[in-house]
Amino acid sequence: MGGTVGPTGGTVDRLAFAVWGDSRPGNLNDDASYPVAVVRGIAERAAGTPAEFAVATGDYMFSSTSSSVATQVSMLLGAEGAFTKQIFRTMGNHECTGATASNCPNATETYNVRAFMMQLVPFTQKPYYAFTVHTHMGDAKFVFVAANAWDATQQSWLETQLAQPTQYSFVVRHEPPGNTEAPGAAPSDAIISSHPLTVAFYGHTHTYRKLAANSVISGNGGAPMSYGYPGFIYVEQRPDGNIALQEIREDTGQVTEQWVVTPTGSQTQ
Repeated sequence: MGGTVGPTGGTVDRLAFAVWGDSRPGNLNDDASYPVAVVRGIAERAAGTPAEFAVATGDYMFSSTSSSVATQVSMLLGAEGAFTKQIFRTMGNHECTGATASNCPNATETYNVRAFMMQLVPFTQKPYYAFTVHTHMGDAKFVFVAANAWDATQQSWLETQLAQPTQYSFVVRHEPPGNTEAPGAAPSDAIISSHPLTVAFYGHTHTYRKLAANSVISGNGGAPMSYGYPGFIYVEQRPDGNIALQEIREDTGQVTEQWVVTPTGSQTQ
């Protein structure tokens, strides 16, 4: 597609990115069962698309000790090595204490959140952040919500970010809409629903599921599956300015679902 996107955003001819998440083992501190092969397969297939960057929807580890955190983060980064572009990650509950109801607003409370900040999102001072990508058909803002690091400061920040007018608006949060456990899920649901939205990407549930034209779960990145197959979403801005999405299986490369939305999130052809 052409152009470069880094930690502070960037400029591209046409927007193209990949989405995946929930890349962790099924049991606590089970480093030997880290889903390296699936994560590597997703990274390799994503690298074969025109994606200029990737977005990850949370839960990169299942650990409670410093050694397990270090091992699993290292395995994640190694497995994703085939995708050489920038990966922007949102915080999951496993980047706090592991409990869905956990909250780490200081981003220092556990080994997990410290590793998340220092190794997985070292370009930001907070576990939530945003950036803008400039395209020939308008600006696209990407807003990463940390529902497991929630406080009044993030709530105010989210309001401000989503109120900024852009042609496209993408939100990334770990817990899907309607979650009542994560401290920031319900409050951010209310904010997200009151602003224009192109697409929101979620994880937490270990599957792929299109909830609505502009709301999708991409949690099939290697964690034990609820149902379906491991894979990722490829997102591309079309020449007409609409956004095309494809769900792609990791094992076969098959496109299992595809659809198109307008900049305001309505499904179209």
